[in-house]
Amino acid sequence: MRSIIQQHRGRVIDTAEDSVLAEFASVLDAVQCAVEIQQVLKAKNAMLPESRRMEFRIGLSLGDVFEEGEQIYGDWVNIAARLGELAEAGGICISESAYQQIENKLP
Repeated sequence: MRSIIQQHRGRVIDTAEDSVLAEFASVLDAVQCAVEIQQVLKAKNAMLPESRRMEFRIGLSLGDVFEEGEQIYGDWVNIAARLGELAEAGGICISESAYQQIENKLP
C-alpha cells in the first residue's frame, strides 16, 4: 500500500495492527489511491483461497489536521477512521465534504 500511496502524492503517517493512516495533497489523489488499492487487493485476493483473503475498509475525509512531530491529529482523522468502519469489506466510504470536491471529477 505504501508505494501506491506515494504514487498518489500521499504519505503514510502511521500503521498499527490492521490500519494505515495516510495524508494526501488533494482529496482527488486520496480517492484515486483508495480505488487503486482496492482494485489491487481484489486482484490479489482472487488468487488466494477464501480463508487467506484480506479485505480492507477505507474511510476518507476532508478537513484540517494539525501535526505534532510525525503524527497528525484532528476531528477529520477521527471521522476518516469512523467512515472506514462504515465501509463494506473491500469498499470505500467518504465524507460528504470529500464527495463534494470530486463528484464531477471522477467517473
